[in-house]
Amino acid sequence: MMRRGRAGVVSAVVFSVAVCLAGLWWTVKALSGAEEESDPAGVLAFLPSLVGAVLGGWGVWAGIRALQSQRTALVIAEGLAGLVAVGRSVRRTGSCWAALAGGAGRADRASLSLPTDASGVEAWCRGRKGTVGETRRLFYRGLRPGRMVITGTPSGGRGGRSGGDAGTGKTVLALSLILGLARERSPQEPVPVRLSAASWPGNEIRDWLRTHLADVYRLSRREAARLVEANLVLPVIDGLDEMDRGTAPGYTSRAADLLRCMERFEHGGAHCPVVVTCRHAHYQALVEAGTEPRIVARIAVARVDASRAHRYLSQRVAGTERGRARWQPVLSALDTVAADPAGPVPAEHTLLAQTLDTPWRLTLAATVFEERTTDGRYVRDPADLLALATGGHLYEYLLKTEYIVPCVGPHLTGRGGRHLPAAGHRHPVHA
Repeated sequence: MMRRGRAGVVSAVVFSVAVCLAGLWWTVKALSGAEEESDPAGVLAFLPSLVGAVLGGWGVWAGIRALQSQRTALVIAEGLAGLVAVGRSVRRTGSCWAALAGGAGRADRASLSLPTDASGVEAWCRGRKGTVGETRRLFYRGLRPGRMVITGTPSGGRGGRSGGDAGTGKTVLALSLILGLARERSPQEPVPVRLSAASWPGNEIRDWLRTHLADVYRLSRREAARLVEANLVLPVIDGLDEMDRGTAPGYTSRAADLLRCMERFEHGGAHCPVVVTCRHAHYQALVEAGTEPRIVARIAVARVDASRAHRYLSQRVAGTERGRARWQPVLSALDTVAADPAGPVPAEHTLLAQTLDTPWRLTLAATVFEERTTDGRYVRDPADLLALATGGHLYEYLLKTEYIVPCVGPHLTGRGGRHLPAAGHRHPVHA
């Protein structure tokens, strides 16, 4: 039916163009054949020719508009999914994302915490830990509706104090979900689109989506509205904790307003799917303030224990004899903690394991301390990780002084193809 309608529109456009050209040709012929300037035959011939030209032009315009209307929401969604799958948010994760998600020694594990109304997936998830791929394909696709919150898991810090969950991989997990859903979607499924919570203008979710699609993906206002109204866009709202200052947003905070706006995001009385990432403490404060929307599931990204960190580093950076020799102090410290976490473990070993207990920090450490010079010499010694962790400076060291060059340095060159200066000559990057 759609092909037949499109063929009819194309035929109408061709016919209109033909009428327009014929009218112009007849006008030129009539005027050139007139013997006198006031020849009535030329004037009479010009009038119907002009009418034909106007009608032909109108037909062309109407045909073009009709062809544009043939671009249905499903067609637009298919094109958007292709843009999302290769979009800027994915490219920005760079080699660090590839290192985190790839390999048999991956550290991207997530513990799944479900409310009582999550029947249908609770039997699959109870007491089980899954990789990002399993979470994406099995867990999320089983949710009805697809409403989910991704938080981190607090860790025990020095003196028994609870540490935050920065760097646990919430955004990485969300990006993995976006990639998987965009690449494996069926024609009827919504396209996942990442939104920064801090950029929320304060309007309804649908208005926000329409503006975002037009500004970021360069869709026309008509196409963006058509997608949103057809419920073919899945908002993945990243960084709910970045909307307000402090760690305890209350009922009147911007984050709370956005959660209430999400509760109104529905179609035909049913809640529309949405995914949110937020730090654990911030989201718990919002829950206690009574602003939590009716989310079907909540995923808590688990900490990387010492044994898993040991296995990850062994497979990623210590697979050769030289690699094992370089990383032996770190591997021995992690092995000591893994063997008896509650036993008499040296403090520096415990602090190292605690510092490397998130996928992001573990991947950063492996990337930074594997950097080489142009002649193949290693820039840093992994044994320094113990001293940095003991002094409480390891995470800041990775972020502020050495992260940028190891992750994106191979892709950065100056003018004329000159490589940029080494890491030690860079200004620190403030986290």
